[in-house]
Amino acid sequence: MTAPELTGVRTVRRAGSRRPRPALRAETGPGALLTLIRDLGSATRRDLIAHTGFARATLEARLDTLLNAGYIVERIDHGSSGGRPPRLIEFNENGGHLLCVDIGATHTTIGIADLGCHILAKEDLDIDVTAGPAAVLGAVGSRLRRLVERLNIPPATVLGVGVGVPSPVEWHGRMARPPHAAPLADAWVDIVIAREILAFLPGLGVTNVPVVVDKDANIMALGEWRTSWPDVRDLVVVKISTTIACGIITGGHVVRGVAGMAGDLAHIPDPHDHTPCRCGQHGCLDVTASGLALLRRTRTLHDTHPSDHTGAAAMRHLVDRTLTGDPTTVHAMTDAGHRLGQSIGALIALLNPELVVVGGALAHDNTPLISTIRHVAAARVHPHAASSTQIVASSIRAEASLIGAAHLALDEILTPATVDSALADR
Repeated sequence: MTAPELTGVRTVRRAGSRRPRPALRAETGPGALLTLIRDLGSATRRDLIAHTGFARATLEARLDTLLNAGYIVERIDHGSSGGRPPRLIEFNENGGHLLCVDIGATHTTIGIADLGCHILAKEDLDIDVTAGPAAVLGAVGSRLRRLVERLNIPPATVLGVGVGVPSPVEWHGRMARPPHAAPLADAWVDIVIAREILAFLPGLGVTNVPVVVDKDANIMALGEWRTSWPDVRDLVVVKISTTIACGIITGGHVVRGVAGMAGDLAHIPDPHDHTPCRCGQHGCLDVTASGLALLRRTRTLHDTHPSDHTGAAAMRHLVDRTLTGDPTTVHAMTDAGHRLGQSIGALIALLNPELVVVGGALAHDNTPLISTIRHVAAARVHPHAASSTQIVASSIRAEASLIGAAHLALDEILTPATVDSALADR
């Protein structure tokens, strides 16, 4: 049988870490109403009463509080037909700004977003994470300051910072598996990234905002989910670039695990492959199917410019050689697709997601790789699981991680308890 085809310092913590249980008031106060408005997108007062059961006077009091604080806006629905047009309540996406940072293994991207998590501007930093925390975070700070000044953004409107890093993140905010490369093998080990970023924010004029850190695949998953697939409740995002990472959304929530290690797809070993991995195992996906592994295998590491031996241009070089039919690269890419398809098939069997999104620099425009992954994954799972899960390429590409970082920060500042506390302090 042929397998079916799959188509000021307020917060220093890791995303998803435990918070005290909110008081009941936080679940029925203005903050909870704001969450509902954000979920609905826009709503009339009648809609909100139907969803909350609030008396009209109670609803008006909550709305007045949110309107006066700038959390929401009200507009007339000119698209309605007949009678008096209704007034719509919406979240105020122009009520502030978010700083977004995506620290990658071989390059870093920074950006500024509005509260709708639309990226207003971004810059790429050509710096390798193995340059060490002082160099990387110093460059992030100086370029963020330049970006804020270029966009003429009042520092007081910056409400939060979302950060992605190329490692799972422990509860206290350190990388669980920091970059390992001499002579800076231990440089990141004790670095609490949020604390370091908070230290340079006053230089931008930004104070008293939360900084939230998560692994790169999780922020990419957030960006893909909220932007392209908001109605999907269960999806997996696999990032294939110089390294491999995986983010999981289940029931509309990012799955992080007790130690931040959920979705550690890169370090599932192949018992038949003896290639050593820095984690201490052999045959891990990261050393057999990542972009860096393919560069080593095809010996194209020295075919690229010395300043970009392992970055985005090197990944593009691999994809181009695959598409033009270079035999060595095609063979290596096919093998990588088989290994990735086997691992993704196992994820599908375990989680039964509605969607698997494949992104990262090595997956961009790489139809042969995506096709191999689909075919192999389908052959590894029950036909019903294969037919219920679709595998697709990322549609927002490089924007996904920055958008996800913006959502990471926004989710932190707009919890019902946080909003109610902010309103009480006004």
